[in-house]
Formats: sequence, structure tokens, C-alpha cells
Amino acid sequence: MRYFQNPFYLYIITFSLIIFVYSLGWSDLYPELSYSLLFFFGITFVLSIIGGLYLDKHLDISFKPITNKHSIGLCTLAIYITYAIEFLYNGGIPIILIFVDPTYSYIEFGVPTLHPIILTFSSYYTLYLYYLFLSEKKRKTLCYMILLLVIPILIFNRAMLIFILASMLFLYLVKNRKVSLKIKGKILIGILLGLFLFGVAGNYRTVLKNDTSYFMKMMEATPAFSESIIPKEYFWGYIYISSPLATLQYTLSQIENKNSDDFDEFILGSILPDFISKRLASILNVNETSSKYQLNESLNVGTFYEGAARYLGWFGLILLYVYMFFFIVIYLLLIRKSPFFLLGLSILSVMICFNSFTNMFTFSGLCFQLVYPILFSIKLKL
Repeated sequence: MRYFQNPFYLYIITFSLIIFVYSLGWSDLYPELSYSLLFFFGITFVLSIIGGLYLDKHLDISFKPITNKHSIGLCTLAIYITYAIEFLYNGGIPIILIFVDPTYSYIEFGVPTLHPIILTFSSYYTLYLYYLFLSEKKRKTLCYMILLLVIPILIFNRAMLIFILASMLFLYLVKNRKVSLKIKGKILIGILLGLFLFGVAGNYRTVLKNDTSYFMKMMEATPAFSESIIPKEYFWGYIYISSPLATLQYTLSQIENKNSDDFDEFILGSILPDFISKRLASILNVNETSSKYQLNESLNVGTFYEGAARYLGWFGLILLYVYMFFFIVIYLLLIRKSPFFLLGLSILSVMICFNSFTNMFTFSGLCFQLVYPILFSIKLKL
């Protein structure tokens, strides 16, 4: 399972998986993938193999137990007190307000400035406690970790929960390098079951409730899929996995004959974390001049590369990959001697995987967590 412990190999695995799922051709809505896009991915895969081999040579990606020198109980309590302040500011707990007030928008939850800090720190600290539990196997640590895992549920932040669990999975894979065929089978069954339940939940959320044909019609399911024996619930997973690539392909076809030259917007929209770019955009009076190209009003993400394509065309894709390549190498070399190296590696690995959905380098809820392994390493040295 060592291939899942190297961000460069993960880039190849995730985008290869998406291309494979896309090739199933279950939707007439999707454009055909161009040879130029497939060639681009082929070149980046080759470069990623080189980058992966470089990291294999210069990094020791093995599980190193850590010890704790502070009160995890007090820290967990402090996190809950901070969220309690946000609950008071918000006028209630989001998971409860959603059920009692149909007009409530959980997206607006949190105290400005405070919320992104506590959100990223609590996510990072939850992962830290899991690392500590894997190292010491103390039940108390597990209990505090579970308490912190409740927070994403309370604030109804599904992305936060998914990112934490995915980071935990990477830590688990580092500790357990040799995964038996039986466990791999269970993981595969779990994924298939999860995709099926995801489809069931998706059907329930539609206006027509359990009418599976509603979503399939909206996303133009092919007759070959509609008439197959494959459970129709899996169409939801197919769309969510493959549609970002379809949007990217559609965007590239729309800008192919245009001279996209919005370098300022490229930096703000594809490189800098959103909490920085939003403030700089207002200070510099820079507006997003490139509107999104959408296959469908419900499909609004286009992988890591979609924004770069809108701003700078093919040059934007090349520039963004180069940025990602050197970011991975420099960041991991920077923290390689840190006791929190595996935490940074796990968070970065999650970012690379979810780049297949949207640009995680600009999503401060995840990318800002990369700062904590550096900050806590500096604190240990002081």
C-alpha cells in the first residue's frame, strides 16, 4: 500500500480512476475527452512518477510513534468552549437549527475570523489525537478524539468530517503497510456499499424523493445504463466522481479559441488560499472576469484545473501542475524531520486526492492545516 503514502502516486491513482469511471459512458451529457487533455494527463503522470521516485529516495515515510506532553483534556475543552461561543453567536447549534428552521443556512455559521482558525485547528487536533492513539493505544485519547469528531456533525460540516476521516485513513495505511487481501476486500465492499447508500440518500433528497428516474433524466443517463442490471443508485456516485472532469473538458473546449490572459485572477483564484485571495481581491480591486462554463446548472466544479483553464487556458493547466509539483516537494522536505511529518503528509495527501474534485490548494479549510505541523515543530524547538 506504499503507493497510497506518496502524494505524487496519489495524483496518478485518483485521476486515473476518474478517467476510468468517465470512460464507462453512463451519461450523454458528457463531452468526449479530447486527445490533448489525455496527453496532458499522460505527461503529468510521467512527471509524477519522477517526483514520486524522488520522494521515495529522500523521505522516510514510516510510522514513528509520538508522545504527548500537554493535557489533551484541557485542549479538547478549550476547543468546545470556543465552539460554544460560536453557537451563542449563531443563535443555536446548526444540526438542530436545520431541523427546526427550514430557512436556516448552515453555511453562514461561525464568528468571522475566529471560525476558520478554530475550524482548521480542531480538524488538525482531531487528527493529532488519532496519531497519538495509534502510538500509545490509550482509551482516554480515543475518547477525546471521538468527542472532537462530533464537532463536524454538530456544525453540519460534511466536508470537514470527510477530510478528517480521509486523513485518518492515510495515517492508518502508513502504520499498517501490509494490508491483507481480506481487509482489502472489506474496504472494497465498504466503498461499494457507501456509494450505494450515497445514491439512496441522493434520491431521497430530490424533489421527487425516491423516484430514481428524476436524477437520471436530469443528468441524461444513457439507455445502456438505464436498461442495465446495475443498481440505479450508483449513478449518483458516477456523476459525482466523473462530472468534474466533464466540466474541465467542456471548459477547455469553450476557451480553446479564446485568448485567456487573466494572470491576476489566476493567482487569486488558483494559487492563493481563499481567505487571502478574497481580501487581496477587494484591496487590489480585482474581479473574477472569467465566468464558469457549466454543462448543467447543478455541475459547478471542474477538478483542480478548471479555474486555471478559464484564466490562462492550457498554459494555466501547465503552470498549476508545476506549482503543485514543487509545493509537494518543498513542503515535505521542509517538515521531513518534524515529529508531525506524518500529519502534514496525511493532510497533503487528502488535498491531492480531492484535487480531482476541486482546487484544494485554495480551500483554506484544508490547506491552512498544513501550517500547524510547521508551527508546532517550531514550538518544540523553542
